[in-house]
Amino acid sequence: MNEFGGVHLYENGLRVNPYGNQGNDWLDMNLSRARSPEERPSTNTSIGITRIKDSKGLLQQKTDRSGFIENEVFHEIKTFCQDAMDWMARKRLEIAERKRAADRARTSSESNVSKEKVKEQISKLRTNERIEMEKVFVNYDKARESEVKSLRAEVQLYRTLSTAGITAATFSHESRGNPLKVIGQAIAAIERRGKKGLGDNYDSVLSKPVQMINKAVKSLAVLGTATLKLISSQKRRISRVEVHSVINSIIETFEPFLKGRDIELSIDLSNGNPYLRSTEAALESIITNLLNNSVVAIENANAKSRHINIKTEIQENIIIITVSDNGTGIKGISLKEIWLPGQTTSPNGTGLGLTIVRDSVLDLGGNVRANRQGLLGGADIIVELPIIGK
Repeated sequence: MNEFGGVHLYENGLRVNPYGNQGNDWLDMNLSRARSPEERPSTNTSIGITRIKDSKGLLQQKTDRSGFIENEVFHEIKTFCQDAMDWMARKRLEIAERKRAADRARTSSESNVSKEKVKEQISKLRTNERIEMEKVFVNYDKARESEVKSLRAEVQLYRTLSTAGITAATFSHESRGNPLKVIGQAIAAIERRGKKGLGDNYDSVLSKPVQMINKAVKSLAVLGTATLKLISSQKRRISRVEVHSVINSIIETFEPFLKGRDIELSIDLSNGNPYLRSTEAALESIITNLLNNSVVAIENANAKSRHINIKTEIQENIIIITVSDNGTGIKGISLKEIWLPGQTTSPNGTGLGLTIVRDSVLDLGGNVRANRQGLLGGADIIVELPIIGK
């Protein structure tokens, strides 16, 4: 799918490049999926063909043979293809909605039937036993209803997170295109013209602000790349996940962003190649949220030197991942409350990062704990995960 995914375009029986080539998303399939992910095709999940018979020569190829000149006819074809995919996505969504509604109705019906059967069996008991069982059943019903309410609240929390993620993905997709490119080209032009016009005075007048803008653009590009990487559907499939490879990949992605904030990141990885069976997305969400937390803590501390350390060690069939920083540490909140959704001491924090870490770790069969002040003076977050091999 990586090599051949997307919609390919044929004119009079001949394939036209670059439409549908790797990296060429001429129909903006991935942007549409980022905006509304459910049931939508992307270049990584589908293959399509658009066949055009053009006996009148209305489509004209560019002189370098790199596709068609984007005239009115080409735009009509593109719009038609996008409309067709929108129609398909709506139909697929209708089917999915009908299936979900049927599942909910069936579950509710089965639950009511089971409840009535239990009541029927209780009614057959002797008086003393029946009264006692009715009390137990009422208490069980209340506990179950309380659990359902709690689950509904949790689902709403993750729907909110999903909305934020979809919005971030859309902005990331947009910002990685023209806006960042235009800023980069403009600052390059300012640099060229400044050196030419100011000569030896360039360094003292414009050099520093130009460097600052370049640094900021690189940070924005990293944020866009990181966001789009996190939502990749491939990473949500269960497979062999190599812990150190995931950590190194995240560090590589975040490195320019951390450098832009003068944060020194060091790693101390254990020997071997520990791995577990999971989704890459689950492990990524743990490490990424811990990194984000450390960055916020360091910014709040306003320290001159800024450090984050990621350390792994293996004990039997457990890998211990420790993320430390020299930020503010954990203050003004109990160690028990830091894992609760919405609980944060950061003015602009969501209080959701550590909740996601906790839930992801528990889903992987592990444990997580925190130290208020650890190795570097700030907080330590220690994650323990069961591994298959090392």
